[in-house]
Amino acid sequence: NGLFYKDFVLANKNNDPPRKLISQYDNTESKIMSVFVIRTTSLEEQLQELRRMLAKKEAEIECLTTQLAEQVNKSKQKKVEVGQILIASMTQTEKTQGPTASMT
Repeated sequence: NGLFYKDFVLANKNNDPPRKLISQYDNTESKIMSVFVIRTTSLEEQLQELRRMLAKKEAEIECLTTQLAEQVNKSKQKKVEVGQILIASMTQTEKTQGPTASMT
């Protein structure tokens, strides 16, 4: 499933432009993923470019993961604060109206 670099080379007998969009189908995610294949002078340069692109994407993922973790922590902290406010409110109600007032 999917079109890979070797398939592009075989299909590129007409010497298409240097940038050719290849769609690769990923069964695990059930979505189409697009990949740019850049023709360079050597496979080693292509490998280096792909590694650079991968490192950039990994950095983006790390940044998004950090942002998500911060949002989760803020959400948890807010829930704790709301819980503390409710407990304080119930305690204050019990002090002023008796223990049964907060249960009604």
